[in-house]
Amino acid sequence: MSFKLDDSVMEINEAEVKAVLNSKRCIWKNKTLVKLVEDFLETNMETLDLCDSVMTCLKRVRETRLLILEALHHFDDEDRANESSYEKTLDNLKNFKAAGDPFTQDFFRIFNFVYRRQIAFLEKLRRKKLKLFKLLDLTRVYFLLKNIRNSVNAQKEVIHIMEIGSYKAMQDIQKIRTCVYRLEIGFESFMMNTDFAISSEVPVRIVMDHIKRTLTSFPKNVDELGMMANLCTANIQKARRVLFQRIIRPPRGN
Repeated sequence: MSFKLDDSVMEINEAEVKAVLNSKRCIWKNKTLVKLVEDFLETNMETLDLCDSVMTCLKRVRETRLLILEALHHFDDEDRANESSYEKTLDNLKNFKAAGDPFTQDFFRIFNFVYRRQIAFLEKLRRKKLKLFKLLDLTRVYFLLKNIRNSVNAQKEVIHIMEIGSYKAMQDIQKIRTCVYRLEIGFESFMMNTDFAISSEVPVRIVMDHIKRTLTSFPKNVDELGMMANLCTANIQKARRVLFQRIIRPPRGN
């Protein structure tokens, strides 16, 4: 599934879309479809907020990674100097622990809310699409109802655009969840090893070796999450522009 987009259509904001939508109410004469378009725009805005939240979390991830790198730097220095207390290393690990999980409870609240909203919206689209198909079947029987058939086809196009946009958003959100999960596994490993080192349950040298190995895949996972958040944002903006184009285009046969 893909979009065709006129390059002349630039970024549009929420107010512009809603203004055009309001001007087309008398043409569509379908309150349910208008409400669906409004829900689509609102759900998209919520998903964009989620992408912003991802980028905020990524900023914290990068900050905590610097604390780990600093701990590794001090560990190398103290290990070469045979400083068995590893005082600076442990101080950095304590700072890392104090920073906490970069993916806050608020982030997961936003994520779960947006995920449920996208699922619910896709179900609304599915029900509306079924009704339109039934109506099209009736207009084929009463072939003289050309205007009604044109109107229904136009509504189908709008629903198809929203369906593609929402489906892509769901795919992107699921990929974001996978990326977050990978980073969370790495972060939990860092935190567990930090606790071992601070409590002296495991020798610092063994802990830092585990941390160093876990850190090798961390930058790649960070980059992948950032790319997915940017891709999700771009796909949403593209879907909104395509919908805007369809709304302002006169129905066929008019």
